[in-house]
Order: sequence, then structure tokens, then C-alpha cells
Amino acid sequence: MARLKENDRWYAALIWLVICSFGSDWAGLHFMVGAFLAGVVMDAEWFDRDTLDTLFKHVLLILMPVFFLSTGLRTK
Repeated sequence: MARLKENDRWYAALIWLVICSFGSDWAGLHFMVGAFLAGVVMDAEWFDRDTLDTLFKHVLLILMPVFFLSTGLRTK
């Protein structure tokens, strides 16, 4: 990752995220476990801080409510 250009790191991180998410889903865990583990192994210094903050805000505002809605609908 450190050898990639900064713009290419985002694409590699997204691919890594998808691979880990599908891998954990295939193993019987929730896909969010794989997404968490994908983020654990990446270093924040590889990415621009302002872009990370913008991504964080978008995830909190858009993706997290969708996750909790879909999880809540499957609760019995």
C-alpha cells in the first residue's frame, strides 16, 4: 500500500474492504466484521486526513443508518 500513489490507495482499500467483507460473510460472520478487520490492518497515515474525515462523515450519515435498519429488520 505504501508504494502505491495516493489516489490508487483508495481503490486498493475499497477492493480490500470488499474482499474482507465477502470473506467474513462466507465464513458465517457478518460482513461488518470483515469490514472492521480490513480497517484494522490499514494504516491511517496512508491516506490524506481531510479525505478520511470527509469519508467518515459520509459513512456516519448515510451507511450506518442503513446498516442498523437492515440489522433491526432481521431481528426476531
